[in-house]
Amino acid sequence: MPNLYQSKELRCVIIATSSGLRQLLSGVLKELGYSQVISVADIKSCVEIIESEVVGWIMGPMVDAQGQSLLSLLDLINQQPPLRSLKVSILRDDNDKLVPQAFAMGALSCHRFVQTRDGCYEELSFLVQQLHIYSGDFTRVAANYLRRFLIDAQEFGELRKLCEGMAQAYPADDAVQIELAESWLMTGDEERANTLLHQLQITAPSRFEQIRAISEKYFGSPRLPGDAHTLLAAKFSLESCLVVEPRADALEKLRVHLSRIGFRDLACFRDPLAAMKWLRSHPKPNLIISQWKLPWLPGPVFLYKIRQRLGSEIPLIVLHTSIEERETPMLTELGASRLVQEPFTEKVLFDDIIWTLKQEGQPTEASIVRQKLINASKRRDLPEVKRLLALYMQLPTLIDTDLLLMDAIIAYDAGCFLHAKKHALEAMQKGGDSRACMEILGKSLMALREFEAAIRCLENVSFIAPLNVAHICSLAECQLEQGNDLGFDELIGKAKEIDNDSELVREAEVKGAIKRGQSEAARKLMSRLKSFKEVLSFMNNRAVTLMRVGNFEEGLDLYLKTLESLPEGQNELKAVVLYNLGLGYVRAQRLREAMSILQEAEETRNLERQQRIRSLRRRVAQAIKSGDPLILKSDPDATEMDEQVKLAQIRAIELAVSRSQEITRSDYCLIKIYVTDYRQDETLQVLIRRLNFSPRGALVKDYHKGLVISSAS
Repeated sequence: MPNLYQSKELRCVIIATSSGLRQLLSGVLKELGYSQVISVADIKSCVEIIESEVVGWIMGPMVDAQGQSLLSLLDLINQQPPLRSLKVSILRDDNDKLVPQAFAMGALSCHRFVQTRDGCYEELSFLVQQLHIYSGDFTRVAANYLRRFLIDAQEFGELRKLCEGMAQAYPADDAVQIELAESWLMTGDEERANTLLHQLQITAPSRFEQIRAISEKYFGSPRLPGDAHTLLAAKFSLESCLVVEPRADALEKLRVHLSRIGFRDLACFRDPLAAMKWLRSHPKPNLIISQWKLPWLPGPVFLYKIRQRLGSEIPLIVLHTSIEERETPMLTELGASRLVQEPFTEKVLFDDIIWTLKQEGQPTEASIVRQKLINASKRRDLPEVKRLLALYMQLPTLIDTDLLLMDAIIAYDAGCFLHAKKHALEAMQKGGDSRACMEILGKSLMALREFEAAIRCLENVSFIAPLNVAHICSLAECQLEQGNDLGFDELIGKAKEIDNDSELVREAEVKGAIKRGQSEAARKLMSRLKSFKEVLSFMNNRAVTLMRVGNFEEGLDLYLKTLESLPEGQNELKAVVLYNLGLGYVRAQRLREAMSILQEAEETRNLERQQRIRSLRRRVAQAIKSGDPLILKSDPDATEMDEQVKLAQIRAIELAVSRSQEITRSDYCLIKIYVTDYRQDETLQVLIRRLNFSPRGALVKDYHKGLVISSAS
């Protein structure tokens, strides 16, 4: 849906008690090019309009003549995702004490002017100019209006909150950083402000005169206290850096720049293979800088191998002359912290290095915090997950779909696959990152053994991120489950070309070898695995599924093939497979064979497992003696309704992908950027009086998924 910046054809609604003011504002807006202007006397009438028509802009007072607050209207908009593009401007009067709360809830601007044509035109044309200056970034525009309000009101503590939030959302913007430094100075935090201003003197030389003026105002001298390089080197730990650049002159230029910036230990290579060899015998560097296009080893493959060896914690800067759009997802997969386009200056390089190292120590970028959170979740590092999750939830750049996606990732890592599927699909339906949503959705569907739908997701992910070995192996496993051995072999070959030493590739090869009865090959491959858990889980799940649909012979045969494939000396693993084989014989009502197998399995040293085996053996012996069948508890067979749900789910995935529209951070203005408890009690009292909202007519069709309708009691 277009927004206020993109189209002047959108409806504008003016709320004002005075008919004269309504007429004045309508005339000015039409002069500015807004052709569809509606004026009403109160907020309730405005809501009745947005229930049935698409509106792009609302202007109104903080409180109307009926005592209804504009905060309630903002609250309503925030509860209805399809209204996200609707922008609200405040017409200030003497009753403006809750204006900061209005901005915290997503207001775009606030205006107080003399009620003349010239005064109105000047004020509103300034807003239009701001939208063009910032290319429709509503967050920047809203921040400028709130900043002016807080300075006029001398609310410097609130100003600092705003500036700190904006600095998290725009960490590389010079103007935002200067505003942050000045807000620190206004509240007495001179040390932090001084360090930041020193940094900006290097990274933003065009701001030199502005910084001199600030220094003169707050430090009494145009020269900032202290030495810039000493302060910054200590703050950002500029110690060791690995550099890979095949061009000799460019490599020497980088070495000079990095030495001047303050790095003490530089490992510079033209050959990526030599860099890999160096990594085997040296400590991890603090930073990696690599050219995207490399000789002898493609840049993406080199960076993938670097990540496999060092993990994703080392910050990575990628240099490039140009990167094709289709290559961009690869950089996300490879965990690139920053892209630096050539040619670049020392200032640009320093700026990007400082930003990257700052994000490593104190991350404010959502993608970086998310990756750290995913890594901690995979390690089952619960304290770190808790810490990072709290940090992630507070990031001002987050929107609803980011939170849904993170819920899906955490649910998947916790083994809650139904919840992971639900959250991932919902995030995609609401316009979230399609690649990330389909990744977790595909893995969840696979864990739930819904392979047809999983293949649809994973094929999309593999197309977007062709270097993701985990996706390729997952897709290969789905093809194996579907009986497509040729597809399995092609995908495994593709994965081995990228990383022949990957544990994931070996596991997938073992699964394929066991399924095909290639016991000797499977045994050799398994002996090279660090863990057998994934392979045995796959085989057991497949065998149980086969027997659940009545294919007992194939299921039992799979257990026997798994036994033949186990390396020598794996007695406990053998006991696990024997126990599952015994359960399989029981399900097939081959009780005497089950008895024999369970007797062999009972040799396990695991006391808990031994107890389960003995309990089952007693039940089997009793059934043999009585001649009655032994029925084990099992999941109910799929019903026709279950099949309908699966088909609906596949259609929902396709529909979500086709209708996915990205909701940007800018659409939220200052929500979660400016967080305040300013006059919180008064705000809560105002919000008790909620607005009714019941969309109707053709509008409901436009709002397909995501509309939340909640009426006030």
